[in-house]
Amino acid sequence: MKTLSSLHLRPDSRVLDIGARPGTLAIPIFAKVSQVTTVEPSPGMMQVLQENLSGRRIKNVRCIQKRWEKVDPARELDSPYDAVVAAFSLDMTDIREAIQKMIQVCSGYVYL
Repeated sequence: MKTLSSLHLRPDSRVLDIGARPGTLAIPIFAKVSQVTTVEPSPGMMQVLQENLSGRRIKNVRCIQKRWEKVDPARELDSPYDAVVAAFSLDMTDIREAIQKMIQVCSGYVYL
């Protein structure tokens, strides 16, 4: 997948995947990094994501079911992340604030 090959990831990288859907990026990324944290607001998508992770016996992906705007980084995230990916989540009400929050929890790259 061209998208994945362009990400700056190392085996010790920690990645935050915002708008993870059924694991479209989190599942291919998990084997390349040490940890993935997903944020997915949809209960249905979260269920499918968790089933996909379980079915593949993936253990290094942590899931948070919330809208990105509602996530409290100090309480719910283990930042900083080496990369933040928000490929399927740009329908946020205040995109500027959402991106600023992504930058705050990232010590590396933010991919939109």
